Amino acid sequence: RWSERVPLSATAGDSGIDRLWARRKIAALMDRMTESNADRDAVRCEVTDVALRHHLVSSFTSLVAVDLTPSVARDAVCVARAVPVHLPAGWDYEHVFGQMPRTATPARLYLVLAAALAAAAWILRRLASGGAA
Repeated sequence: RWSERVPLSATAGDSGIDRLWARRKIAALMDRMTESNADRDAVRCEVTDVALRHHLVSSFTSLVAVDLTPSVARDAVCVARAVPVHLPAGWDYEHVFGQMPRTATPARLYLVLAAALAAAAWILRRLASGGAA
């Protein structure tokens, strides 16, 4: 038999044994989840609880790193402006923003006709509602 007393006040508080225990606890819980009579929701809650308390990644948890370092100096003046954007490779500016497509339909005629009908509908609505407001 062997035994040894270790004063807990002498440790730095972050020996890693707690995380080792937590990893093994999570592994045991996951093994228990594969049993047919296990309550999967209860096991999932238990795994999540252990993983979050010990800051570990599990099948049900993940860790996100958040960098709080400012990326702009405190006294910097920020100015909003338009930033030029390039089209994806192989795209042509004229095809995206240029002329109307050259198809078999009279697209310009349809646009003029739609604008005229919209104006007529607006005028008729104004007349039906009592004239000028």
